[in-house]
Amino acid sequence: MKNKDNQKDSFQKQTQTGDTTRCGDKSKSKLYKLFEEKEQSNFEYFQKNQIDAPNEIMQYAIIEGIGFNKDEILCQNEFLSFFNIGLEKFYCWTPSDAEFSLLVAKVDPIIKKEKLWKTSTSIFEIAFALSSSLEMILEFDYDWIYNFDSSKKINNQKYLKKREETLGYKNIYTHHKFGELASLIDLLNRDDKFFIACQNIIAAMQNHAFCQICALTPEHLKEHSNQEPNIWERVSLIPKMESAIVQATRCVEAILGKPGDRKIPLKLERVKERWRRNVLIDPDEEFKLGEKSFLEFYYDLFTLRGYASHSLGNLSYQMQRCQTIEAQSFAWVLIKDYYKKLRMKNEKALITLNFNYDLLN
Repeated sequence: MKNKDNQKDSFQKQTQTGDTTRCGDKSKSKLYKLFEEKEQSNFEYFQKNQIDAPNEIMQYAIIEGIGFNKDEILCQNEFLSFFNIGLEKFYCWTPSDAEFSLLVAKVDPIIKKEKLWKTSTSIFEIAFALSSSLEMILEFDYDWIYNFDSSKKINNQKYLKKREETLGYKNIYTHHKFGELASLIDLLNRDDKFFIACQNIIAAMQNHAFCQICALTPEHLKEHSNQEPNIWERVSLIPKMESAIVQATRCVEAILGKPGDRKIPLKLERVKERWRRNVLIDPDEEFKLGEKSFLEFYYDLFTLRGYASHSLGNLSYQMQRCQTIEAQSFAWVLIKDYYKKLRMKNEKALITLNFNYDLLN
């Protein structure tokens, strides 16, 4: 009897397992079919509609990586003008099915006729990096929407990107934070020299990271020491340091140009004139970190760049981290000084960029 009961139990278990497997297979089959149908629907949609954003039916994009706290001044489905940068108009959108308010850009398709589109996302990336003394280097992007309708839920919009291809995170800001950056955003937008210099100083920091604040702080007040790498770390760090030196030099070159022969008095005087025209620092003032004048370091930097960019297959045994930090810090000081000299007052920049004061207040 026991054997028969055991066989019966075994048969029931197998039957139940088989039923469960078949049900699971059916569920998977239905899910796969739904996925295929959605993919086919997207394919057909993209076949019928343009994908070269921005265009007539795809002028709007959510700015990925940026969000705002929902607060008492924002209502669900509200779509409020925020500010403008060139041919890009920005809005604050509060969809009912989103946790945060979003920054949305409306881009005039005529922008594609420009030789190079200096995107607002690149301006935002630089502005936030500079405002944090290069401590916070972020990435933003455009999430393009077909026939955008602010009254629709965020999940009911039709997107150019697949959802798994988006950045998938948001940095949450106040509206006021963007207002504080107005002067910086304005100069980045209108001054290509400043924009290029900033791009290069950020690229240098991404290649060779250190605490920029501490590098220019007196030794007894430093929170972080920027010591030389350990012997087992050095060989891996050399190409990063070399790249950072080249990028720091390109940053300086964007602002001041390449120095002429200092042995020729006329050329040296031209260098000093160009220096005073672009930055507030006197060229003969001491660059304390480099223990020489700014002008001397300026000339020496281009010599150092030559060594860094032309290793000719040889390892740079003489390359030291302190040299790289000095080069990057020199470029950083010039960028800050250039900004001080040419920036617009923030109150005027807010007007120039057409900021919505209701959101700022």
